[in-house]
Amino acid sequence: MQTEITPIPTTSQLDFLTERIIQKVALGFLKNYYKYRPRMLKEPTVTSLDMRTEGGIIADGFYQFKKPDGKDFLATFEATSYHTKKEVTYKKQRNILTWDGFAIACVLTTFLFSYGFVYNHFTVKELGAWLTLAAVAMCIFFFTMMYRLIGASFSRYRYIYAVEQFKKYHADEQWVAIGHDVFESSLDKYLKELKRQCVYNGFGLLAVDKKFEPQVLITPARQELFSGKRKKRQFSQKPNVLSRFAPKKLPGVFGKMSERLRSTQKQEEEKLSRFSRTYAHQMLIASICLFLMGGIFVRELADADLIVLDQDEHFQSVNDLTKGSDKPEPKGLIVDTSYQNSTEKLGIEQEWWVIANEQNRRRRALANNREYVPTEYSIFNSADQIDVLLTLQNGDYLAYDCERFMNFEGKKYVVQEGQYFDFQAASLRMQVLANNNLVSNVLNLACFSKKETDYIVFYSQLFNTRRDAERALDRFNYAAEEVDLDLEKLEVREIYLK
Repeated sequence: MQTEITPIPTTSQLDFLTERIIQKVALGFLKNYYKYRPRMLKEPTVTSLDMRTEGGIIADGFYQFKKPDGKDFLATFEATSYHTKKEVTYKKQRNILTWDGFAIACVLTTFLFSYGFVYNHFTVKELGAWLTLAAVAMCIFFFTMMYRLIGASFSRYRYIYAVEQFKKYHADEQWVAIGHDVFESSLDKYLKELKRQCVYNGFGLLAVDKKFEPQVLITPARQELFSGKRKKRQFSQKPNVLSRFAPKKLPGVFGKMSERLRSTQKQEEEKLSRFSRTYAHQMLIASICLFLMGGIFVRELADADLIVLDQDEHFQSVNDLTKGSDKPEPKGLIVDTSYQNSTEKLGIEQEWWVIANEQNRRRRALANNREYVPTEYSIFNSADQIDVLLTLQNGDYLAYDCERFMNFEGKKYVVQEGQYFDFQAASLRMQVLANNNLVSNVLNLACFSKKETDYIVFYSQLFNTRRDAERALDRFNYAAEEVDLDLEKLEVREIYLK
């Protein structure tokens, strides 16, 4: 049941209800409210004001009796007057909001960074180390600011001392008792938030009017909403309980607040904030995410760039060695691989094991200022032991056998134009495509599976990801449309050692 507080205009300090009055009215209300609850008649009902635990938790009102099953029933309340209204008005927890946003931003950024690593998008090699770090920092900053903007209105970040204190101990029912003059009106934003949190946590809300009559605004939940999550604590009465906060002095003659007033206000803020949440979990989550991103960053930095051995440089170095040159050997690793690990631009100028007959035909045509046209019949013989035939940028051919794939690991993807029975048929199809200015290659599927004997004609190279292969497929299909050639069987094929 909920009712509204009728605003009572106040004209002087005498109109304000004291906390002691609110305590006595609220305790009398609890006695009347619970008098019909089943209980053990031989056991006493304990009622008291100003009860405390060893940990400093305060219960302004305490009501306890034995239920028929022998268990204790405990109801407590927090009394708040006009002078202590900070106990029931919320304070925004900006630090928790920021740390929550930072932790969530780290999780989202780690997901994006991991996605780019798995699918080879926006890698450190492409962007560079500093640009990658800047991009990660910008993502974290953006997601953090977005969460701060969205989460600023969440009740999680509106700290109410009375509510948070109730969460620190177990009681069957808990009440917040306020004076009629604590809030300006029923539309007060602080009252609305107090009601919202009381309903969410199952607390009751009681108001004491000008005539010292209790008004129930919200009744407590009959079933505990957070069963087992709150500790049972031992309350005891402390004699000569003083007010929580010392009385304040007025400012001095020169309009400056006295040192005692400053000290009192500081103590008040510290006591009201003592149940604030920590952000250790957020710091742990953010640290784990940053550690994972750091691992991916180092892993990508460790990936060596593909170095292509140029034919002219190779033979020049061989000639230097035969002539007894004193030129020192270059340091580092020279990688000669049948596929490229990151970009399509690497390796297109390499020339190895060139088929001499076709190369000579091309050179003679160029020497006589004639257009070079590849032969329409297959110029390659199966006795050449060719498993892979690549068309180079200058029109020459690169051929080698399956031994190149002995160290092949993982899955690769090719843009397959078609599958053919033998090498002659595949190489002939490659030449037909070459006559239409479409560069393609031949691959023996037996290099990857003992069950395969066919050859495929494929475009460009072997790709690490399906996405890269699909992009190449679009480019090849577009090039075929430019020469009015319809490649009906064009598809992306996955290959790996079986």
